[in-house]
Amino acid sequence: CPSDWQVLINTTKQQKKLYRYKVTNSVCYITDRTNKLLLYVGDNELPGWMASHQILDQAGNHDYPGQEYLQTTIQLLASRYLYRYAKISLRNLINRGGRIANSNTHLDVLFDGSQIDIRIRMAGLDIDPGWVPWCARVVQFHYSDGGSGDA
Repeated sequence: CPSDWQVLINTTKQQKKLYRYKVTNSVCYITDRTNKLLLYVGDNELPGWMASHQILDQAGNHDYPGQEYLQTTIQLLASRYLYRYAKISLRNLINRGGRIANSNTHLDVLFDGSQIDIRIRMAGLDIDPGWVPWCARVVQFHYSDGGSGDA
């Protein structure tokens, strides 16, 4: 993981502990203290930013982290980022009423004006990302006055 993630790792200033799980003699993976946030998979030469953390080796050999680890990691990073920078939970962000208009070139996300949340606006989470390559669409967010036209 990039060193920028350090602020999202669940450690205290006094106890900067990470956990190393041995897969083979030369391969390991590292998690934070929750054992859910996957930070590293590879050889035993860890990234330099991890030097400021205490690495606790876990007993026995373990399997490679599976897809569920990646899913959990993405969810935890999104949740921690949102809470730290927008003071909003992931659940509150995604459980908002709205409509989606999809075409060959665009994905428009439409919200009623009453859905405006200052925390989302201040964190810039509803800034139009424009072209999103993995989605192969231009993504835009729109707030309306509450008209009843369906997308």
